[in-house]
Amino acid sequence: MRIRSVKPEFFTSEDIAALDWNTRLVFIGIWAYVDDNGVGRDVEKLIAADLFPLEDDPHAVRMQIACSLQRLSEAGLIVRYTYKDRPFLEVTGWDKHQYIARPNKKRYEPSTSENAVIRHHDGTMHANDMQSAANVVPGTEEQRNRGTGDKNTSSPQAATEIATRPNLELVIDAEPEPAPRPAGYSPAFEEWWKIYPRNESKGAAAKAYTNARKIASQSVLLEAVQAYVTDPNLPELTYVPYAQKWLNERKWEDGPLPVRRNGGRPVAGPVHANGTPLTSGELKFAQAEARKERPNPQVLAAAGIDLTEQQRHNLGMAPTGTPAIEAEPEVPSWMFPTIESA
Repeated sequence: MRIRSVKPEFFTSEDIAALDWNTRLVFIGIWAYVDDNGVGRDVEKLIAADLFPLEDDPHAVRMQIACSLQRLSEAGLIVRYTYKDRPFLEVTGWDKHQYIARPNKKRYEPSTSENAVIRHHDGTMHANDMQSAANVVPGTEEQRNRGTGDKNTSSPQAATEIATRPNLELVIDAEPEPAPRPAGYSPAFEEWWKIYPRNESKGAAAKAYTNARKIASQSVLLEAVQAYVTDPNLPELTYVPYAQKWLNERKWEDGPLPVRRNGGRPVAGPVHANGTPLTSGELKFAQAEARKERPNPQVLAAAGIDLTEQQRHNLGMAPTGTPAIEAEPEVPSWMFPTIESA
């Protein structure tokens, strides 16, 4: 059994509407039953075993399948034939109208093979009747003339009658049709996109912008992106997030960017006076220094580590929060009287 799919036109086809519901179901099941070239064994037991394995009355199922196959043959929707004395069936027009993605190697020869013998629904046998059927009006090859028995379908009268019949196009195991491309982006997004500094992945950004507009107005997004690109701490373009990331994370709600050093990259952790971040070795050294009773205050200050109250006491420093005592100003010499020596 194979996975197949059908276009909605199947259910509005007049040819299908002329069939009883059981036959329609069998016909759909036949598509999954046949191989990727549209050919399968014409054996009721095999078809019943594949399509209706859970039915309580297998004999009734086989009888129904036999009736349905007869009606499908009369409607010209399948071709029944024998090849090397073995019965086969083929869905009409399979190769012309159906596209199978990565088809498997065929196991059975089609009805157009040289030694194929067509079995008409009236019980007569004719070799290579499909060769004459190939001469019908283009676009109607998947349908045969219902009720004409073994008449020559290549005659002008038969071709005219077939041409007036509605086409039945089944798409089986076909690749899904691609979604239509959008005609363009909205003017609001285009205006926002021109301002954002990193213009990559525009399609994804447009989707994110559409979602953002559900919770923020156009003016809010424009003002936020304008403030973002004019922020003095805007990093280098390499470190600017993609537009969809900026929108999905609702960055328009953030305030100004944090101060950035080191060529525009964000500095994580303490830095030296010149703006260079401390190395991991320097941080480990400062952490070890912080475990001492009398640590070096400058090392801890550079690493952003505060002294404990005990450490401040050990170093002779005032407790935290103690106001600084200003030194008394030096008294100018002119304020003191001049004492002459005797």
